[in-house]
Amino acid sequence: MQDRLEQLATSCTTTEKHLAKIHGGYQMRNKTLRQKMVDAHEALEKVRVDLDTKRIVSVGEEAAIGGRLEKVREEVEAVSKRERWAQELYRERKDELDALS
Repeated sequence: MQDRLEQLATSCTTTEKHLAKIHGGYQMRNKTLRQKMVDAHEALEKVRVDLDTKRIVSVGEEAAIGGRLEKVREEVEAVSKRERWAQELYRERKDELDALS
């Protein structure tokens, strides 16, 4: 009976060492996966902040586009008026020159 208990104790010790090794591996894997989750969460938060920032900028750009477009239209209108005036002046001067010839 004593031999059987010693055999069983040796077997249990071997099994215990094996389980400790496996458990240690699981603990390391758990630590690695936990860190990966933390890193992924931090990256996700950074992307969310970037997205929110870009959305805010986009809204601001959309709001400013109307004003910019109106300003450009006014500039085009002013240039067109100046060009018409210059063409009319040219036409008048050409007519005067033709009349003198």
